[in-house]
Amino acid sequence: MTTYAFDTAAAVDEMVEAGIAESHAKVIVKQLAKVDESLATKSDLRELGTGLKYFVVKNTVATVIGIVALLKGLEYLGL
Repeated sequence: MTTYAFDTAAAVDEMVEAGIAESHAKVIVKQLAKVDESLATKSDLRELGTGLKYFVVKNTVATVIGIVALLKGLEYLGL
């Protein structure tokens, strides 16, 4: 996952200059830094999409094979 530089001290200073209490600004910036760590990039989503497509195709093929085997078994039993 990609990480981004985030100048927390500058962000706190800007908030304080804008009239936000320093203690509040520090908490806000701390939470913003946590959110930044969990953001997914386009590349992350592409990787997930590729893996998900493979998973769906693999399980669809397995299901079809299972259904065909079941039908052949029922046919063999005369049901």
